[in-house]
Amino acid sequence: MTRKRAIDLTGADGLDNEKRIRLLGIIDRLRELGISENVSLPQLVVVGNQSSGKSSLLEGLTGLSFPVASDLCTRFATQIVLRRAPAEEGEARITIIPGPTSRLDETLNKHLTGFERRLAAVEFGCQEFEDIFNEAATCMGVPGPKTTNLEDVEKRFSDDILKIELSGPDHRHLSVVDVPGLFHNPTKFQTEEDRAIIRKLIEGYMTDKRTIILAIMDARNNLANQEVFSMARAADPAGKRTVGIITKCDALQAGDEAGVLRIAKNEVERLTHGWFVVRNRSTKEINEGVTIEGRHQRERQFFSTNPPWTELNRDRVGINALKSFLGHLLYDHIRSEFPAVVADIERLSLETQKELEILSPSRQTLTEQ
Repeated sequence: MTRKRAIDLTGADGLDNEKRIRLLGIIDRLRELGISENVSLPQLVVVGNQSSGKSSLLEGLTGLSFPVASDLCTRFATQIVLRRAPAEEGEARITIIPGPTSRLDETLNKHLTGFERRLAAVEFGCQEFEDIFNEAATCMGVPGPKTTNLEDVEKRFSDDILKIELSGPDHRHLSVVDVPGLFHNPTKFQTEEDRAIIRKLIEGYMTDKRTIILAIMDARNNLANQEVFSMARAADPAGKRTVGIITKCDALQAGDEAGVLRIAKNEVERLTHGWFVVRNRSTKEINEGVTIEGRHQRERQFFSTNPPWTELNRDRVGINALKSFLGHLLYDHIRSEFPAVVADIERLSLETQKELEILSPSRQTLTEQ
């Protein structure tokens, strides 16, 4: 994995202060314990069509090169957690968080929680990621990205979550969940039934009132025709939980920029958190070996030298602006929701205690014990 320039630890953004790290860690631990089955937890979730550049966006945010086929055939959600750490402690840790279905089976739950892979950060590249991705799919009992024969597959999707934790000096503390991409035209690899399952999975995340929706828009396609935004409107009618992210601005035909620019300025689909524009690596650039750092350089050059993108506020342009914004947004969102999360957990604890007392009345004396 290519190293990015280190971020100033003394910066005024305060993204890595102790309180923030502790709060994010608490929510992360609650998710690992399965609390999210009963109590909604604050989170950022990336949603978009398979061809929208979703994996490339995540690549820019995390510095992690995703397997080429991952966006086309992902059959489970992936949580990516970034943490600041000294260079000598930089590592990648990959585990599986069992979903509600798996937790019902004690043997399966134990099997999944036993999955763990650790590598030094410098050793975790695209090939290692692809290998582990396939191992995780096998562990969950679903097809991997390169599976070609799906006729005899019993389980096509999983509600388990692949968790990827990346730590190192170049990371800001951030956590995002990636879900399978939407698609429209069924094939022998992706059926109409698969389409319905994916849509239901995504709707489950989007309708959660504690989810911030990171909705990806392909600049080449009309906003009205992009399913992810009709779903976002249904789940978040006021646009208070949605962040719009426009990809593939560099692939627009000459003359088509004006309409996209209006969207980017929040003049068409008005969102409380507004819109961002990014430029990801193209397939050609990936094949040519353009690095993640090279991606960042080309993005900066594109938006700073090509009208009309030069009209946009700089804090709405590029992956670094987006990453900084999301770091603040997640922290503020968790801080705002945390008291209600605690109240929900306390209520759940009391309800569970009452149910246990009904099943087995508490013993009051030593003789009764």
